[in-house]
Parts: sequence; C-alpha cells; structure tokens
Amino acid sequence: MKIRKIAVGAYHSLLQTHTGTILGFGYNHHGQLGLAENSDKPFPTEIPSFSNILHVAANSFSSYFVDQSYSLYFLGNNEH
Repeated sequence: MKIRKIAVGAYHSLLQTHTGTILGFGYNHHGQLGLAENSDKPFPTEIPSFSNILHVAANSFSSYFVDQSYSLYFLGNNEH
C-alpha cells in the first residue's frame, strides 16, 4: 500500500492511499473515524463514506476532509 497523505491527531490518525482510499485508526469514541460504531481501531480501517478527497486533517477528537468540489466534511467532537 502506498500512502499519499497522513494526518495525525492526538489520539487517532488518518491515511490516504495513492488510490484515494481513506483509512483511520486509533481512538474513536467521538466518531472521528467516520465509522458506523465508535469503537477504537488499533489497525488502519477503511472509511468508506468518502471519495474524491483532496485534503485530510485531524486534531484531538475530530477529523476533516475536503473533497474535489471543495466541500468540507467534519467528523467527531464538535464542542468548540
């Protein structure tokens, strides 16, 4: 697997492969990995909801994606 982009938060990480697949792993209690359940993922797990992503970013409990139409998607804790 070839990795094109990496985003590292305090407790989780995101990877984008050269084919555009988004993978997430780590802490997921706030839903920051964009999966159907909020269990932690110790290994990279595909986040199937997103395609045509240009940029990925992460912070402590949130993930952000920008797609080819420049729409911003936000996952996780939205307290601030």
